[in-house]
Amino acid sequence: MPVAIMLVFFAIGVLGLPSAGTKIAFWYTLGLVSVDCFHVIRQSFGVLQLFKRRAEASFPAFLSRVDNYYFMSLFVLQLTTFVNGIDNNFDGRFDPANPFSQVMVVVAVILFASVVNGLVKAWRSPNSDKEALLEVFACLLLQSASALLVVYRTRLYTASLAMHFVEYHVLMAPRCLKSELDLSKRVDRIAAGLRRHRVVFYAGVVVVAAAVSGGTLLNVVGVAVTNDLSFGWLFVNLFNGIFVAHFFADAFLWKFHEPYYRKTLSPMFFSARGKAAKRRESRSRSRRSTVDNR
Repeated sequence: MPVAIMLVFFAIGVLGLPSAGTKIAFWYTLGLVSVDCFHVIRQSFGVLQLFKRRAEASFPAFLSRVDNYYFMSLFVLQLTTFVNGIDNNFDGRFDPANPFSQVMVVVAVILFASVVNGLVKAWRSPNSDKEALLEVFACLLLQSASALLVVYRTRLYTASLAMHFVEYHVLMAPRCLKSELDLSKRVDRIAAGLRRHRVVFYAGVVVVAAAVSGGTLLNVVGVAVTNDLSFGWLFVNLFNGIFVAHFFADAFLWKFHEPYYRKTLSPMFFSARGKAAKRRESRSRSRRSTVDNR
């Protein structure tokens, strides 16, 4: 499927489809924007759940469901803003006079308040890890601020991706830097070398990212990479293909309810649960020691 997705977008780029200004061009663009925004929103929801799991707090049973509804309300607002910019070269801006936007803002505020209320209830529980819960709350605020950039103006989507990339780092750092290696395999020996020289590792990531996204970033700031519009459209669709292919792959790679992924991924993310557990154990030992001394 990832190969098929890439070939489809390559063909779209080569054929120069869809033609600008047509109805199909609008639905094509809306579809891509929807998929992009949905992917980012769903990842934010998932990463928030990881932080909550690490906190090992007693959250209300309804909270995960409300988290999901809250992020989906932001997704709907993002699409509403995008549609507002159809006649302005897709430069969508939030319209406070739009009745539907007004209703969705109220819904989003109510859901956000419900999420915060759930976190406060967890905070009040006797054995709650206050430091870990502060991390959850900080994550929620940063994710909300990132999503609201796109609600305010569609073209701030690229800026909002900063949080998305930080989330990717949260997800990938344990796999890249902490997972067990098999040094009998060449790729794992290379990985071990990169772990010993993390500056080289991150410099490599930055160089590859710059090389891959350089043309797109130059276009964003108004620097023409090429005068050949057909080549530019091909370039755009190659990126679209990469994005959609990775959305498809991610839909399978982070299913913790699947036994295989739960077995392979849980130790990487939730052994660090130990951080919260160790703090509680340390406090417990300290209290026992105080009682014994008395």
